[in-house]
Amino acid sequence: HERQAGRHGPFGLLLGHSELPTILHGSEHVRSSFAELVRQCQGWVVSAADPSMKLNVVRFLQNTCNFVTMAVGDGANDIPMIQ
Repeated sequence: HERQAGRHGPFGLLLGHSELPTILHGSEHVRSSFAELVRQCQGWVVSAADPSMKLNVVRFLQNTCNFVTMAVGDGANDIPMIQ
């Protein structure tokens, strides 16, 4: 799947811990809108989120968007996300 550059050039997405529950546990409309948004991004960064939320983002991107993901963590609690 080739991502298209945004209208004003390529862009990325930064997600923090406060947005993730609304997106990942939201209605089907919220989840599908988010999936459409991330398909247009060149990259994504998730910051200040607990390991289970980061794992849920990785799974969402893999299962819903069919993306290959790369995850980087800074501690042993991030191992499930990285695997």
